[in-house]
Amino acid sequence: MADGLFRSNIQDLTNEYIGISVPVFQGRYLPVRKGERVEVLYYLDKDIYGFNTVVLGKKIDKVYIVLLAHPKKVKIVQRRNYVRILISLEVTCAIVDKEKDMNNNQYEFFNATTLDLSGGGVSIVSDRSFRYADQIMVTIPLPGESITLIGKVVRVNKKEDGKNIYGLSYLNVDNATRDRLISFIFQKMRDSMRKSSGGEI
Repeated sequence: MADGLFRSNIQDLTNEYIGISVPVFQGRYLPVRKGERVEVLYYLDKDIYGFNTVVLGKKIDKVYIVLLAHPKKVKIVQRRNYVRILISLEVTCAIVDKEKDMNNNQYEFFNATTLDLSGGGVSIVSDRSFRYADQIMVTIPLPGESITLIGKVVRVNKKEDGKNIYGLSYLNVDNATRDRLISFIFQKMRDSMRKSSGGEI
C-alpha cells in the first residue's frame, strides 16, 4: 500500500461498514485492497479522533466507495487546531511593521529555528528581540512547498544560551493553508508512531 496521509470523506454509513470516497493526495489516489489495514484520522467539531481498521472491499454507488470495517476502538488524538509536535525546522522570518510596510514592501528577513509546530501556532528560537503582540511573518518549509504565515507574539522565554523563545499565534490563516499545515503535522505524528512501534501502525 502507498504510504502517506490521504484525504477522504464519508459517503455511506451502515451497520456493516463505513463507506468513504477513494483517498487522494495531490491528485494521487490511494490503491486500497480488500484485507489491508489502514489508519484513519477524522475531525469532529474541534477534536481529532483516530482508529485502525480493515478494508472490506469496494462498491460503486454513483461514486467509487471504499468499504471499511467499523473499528473496535476509537481514541481521541488532540484538539484539531492544537495538535502540537516537537520539530526543528529552519524558517525565514520578518517583523511586520504595519506603519512602515504601508509605504515600503521591503522586509528585513532573518533565520530562526522552530521548537514546536501546531495548527494554531509555532514556537521559534531567535537571537532577535521582539515584544509581546509583535507580528512576525514566518515561512515554513513543507515537502514540495513552503507556506508563509503571520503570527502574533503571545509568549516570550529566555534560553540558557541567551537566545529567545517566542510563541506565535497565527493570524488570519485561511482554511486551505491550515489544512496543509495540519496534514504535515499528522504525517510527522504518523512517522513517529511507526518508529516507536517498530514499523507497525
